[in-house]
Amino acid sequence: MKYLEKHALLTAQEAADILGVHLNTIYKWIHNGRLKAHKAANNPHCMPRAWRIRYEDLQFLGERDA
Repeated sequence: MKYLEKHALLTAQEAADILGVHLNTIYKWIHNGRLKAHKAANNPHCMPRAWRIRYEDLQFLGERDA
């Protein structure tokens, strides 16, 4: 996999699509600490669910559950 793809930042929707789960499942996993995520900005006017997830964290999630 290319460097940029491996270290890409994904939206919660993109992560849900890759994992084949519902978007709300991603938010639940972020909330309970199962999936690492970072807020896209510290702007109070930013969308409340503007999370970014590293692609490699999705891979770690799959390895941990195996």
